[in-house]
Amino acid sequence: MEDLRGMADEVGSGLTRHLRTVGIAAVAVVVLLVLGWLALTTVTQAPISLSFDKQQVKAGESTSLKVTVVNTGETDAKDVMITIVPESAAITVADATRTEATIGSKARREFEFNVNVSSSATPGSYKITSTVTGIGGKAQSTSAYLEVE
Repeated sequence: MEDLRGMADEVGSGLTRHLRTVGIAAVAVVVLLVLGWLALTTVTQAPISLSFDKQQVKAGESTSLKVTVVNTGETDAKDVMITIVPESAAITVADATRTEATIGSKARREFEFNVNVSSSATPGSYKITSTVTGIGGKAQSTSAYLEVE
């Protein structure tokens, strides 16, 4: 009788290990399926780059900021909005928001913004952020630093 109990315990523990392994494998398969689905349904985001005409300026001067947006997606992007936001009141941007009706699939667009530095700006590094909406379903931001001498 004890031999049967021992065998039953052994079978039960082996079965438990097997079920645990199968359960972990099933969870892993579900995770992989979900990740694969997300990869298929995610729209490629638009790369954004910023560059200044003059990287260093003096207080009271201005420079132009070029924002390059690339629609790397497979479909046209509609109602794309580009907004420039300086982190300091010492920096202002004329017409800080632009809208582009359509940026075609795989197309690149450049937008120029006039950046003015207050005559009372102190020397230092000033962060300017560009946010683009309308490509990939999410707002995307990138920043650049303007050096004031």
